[in-house]
Amino acid sequence: MNNKASVLLVDDEVRLLDSTAKLLGEEFHILKAVNGRLAWNYLMEMKADCVVLDIVMPGMTGIDLLEKKKLHKDNTPVIVVTGESRLKYAESCADLGVSGYIRKPYDVEVLACRIRDILSRGAGKKRPYPEPKTLMHLKVQSALTYVQYNYQEPITLKLAARELDVSEDHLNRLFKKEIGKTFNQHLIRFRLEKAKELLSETPFPLKEIAETAGFGRIQGFYQQFKKSMNMTPGEYRLKCSKWRVRENYKR
Repeated sequence: MNNKASVLLVDDEVRLLDSTAKLLGEEFHILKAVNGRLAWNYLMEMKADCVVLDIVMPGMTGIDLLEKKKLHKDNTPVIVVTGESRLKYAESCADLGVSGYIRKPYDVEVLACRIRDILSRGAGKKRPYPEPKTLMHLKVQSALTYVQYNYQEPITLKLAARELDVSEDHLNRLFKKEIGKTFNQHLIRFRLEKAKELLSETPFPLKEIAETAGFGRIQGFYQQFKKSMNMTPGEYRLKCSKWRVRENYKR
């Protein structure tokens, strides 16, 4: 009996689809679909535990598939994969119940971490960052989605306010009212949670983790992490890592 979680990979880039399937296949039972229609047939015929879905595809796009899932009340969690980083995709996906996001090109181990996180949520574990609430102000919901989908980019309060067509002061006031933090405080917290996930789940060098989590320069990442956690990233890794830490990561 196969006890592996089933992951449906949907992407029209066949080489990427095959290479990702091969690497993830060591941990998960992989189903592959090169377009949205085939993916929908899979979802109708068999239950997947998670879907990794490319957005930009010919014919039935990822958005089209998400709309069909919503219409048929299919609640299989979806991680969106796309080279696009525009807010219009973020808002569309959020409205359609997407559970996570990863940009192309991606590291397969980072994708594996996202899949594990999604599956663990289904097992009842608490999310490490705030979720948009049903009655939350629409601008705050959109801003949270904007952070979730663009945290790896050099985003700022000014850029977010411009995208959402609202003043910086007003957006910050809404954030303080709804989640008790400013936009920048939330952004830093979100990035720190991603960094902690990478520190505990992967053997990536600290410089790569800083960049992947959206901090850019390792000096800023180091300072923010130590200020928040009262320990360095290297100390956190030694304490929490599931990997065998090598000497060059102990910084």
